[in-house]
Amino acid sequence: MTATMDAVDHALATKAARIHAMRAGLSRLDPDQSRLFAERAAAASDTQSNALNELTEAIESGGVAIGFYRESRPRAFLAHEAVCRDARLPGVFPYGAEVAAVSASAAILYENEALVAGEAVRSALLAPVVAVLGPERYWAGQEAG
Repeated sequence: MTATMDAVDHALATKAARIHAMRAGLSRLDPDQSRLFAERAAAASDTQSNALNELTEAIESGGVAIGFYRESRPRAFLAHEAVCRDARLPGVFPYGAEVAAVSASAAILYENEALVAGEAVRSALLAPVVAVLGPERYWAGQEAG
């Protein structure tokens, strides 16, 4: 329910803006928040792995090539690529939580497909980020406005 509410709440906020807000929030974590994020990411790794598999299946079942997403969501795709790039750099995200940041970014980029796969899929992919930054409507709103 919360994932759907957030999706509706942010219908006006672009996916790119939401990904940038998440990226900015995660890059500003204090040591305690970083530790919490890393702990939540570790605890959610199996659940996120399963959710990513379900998201991948939902994307593939659409029969659309990845180029479609790159062209139809160019800013969001670039924002997601920036998160992926940051995840490869040491010290940007807490050690061990990099995959959780990329997973949350993917949940926003492929939000429609994630919701088709099931509300639980999107929620699982965003859970570690929500645990540290709070509900998406708050951190995305802070960055946007």
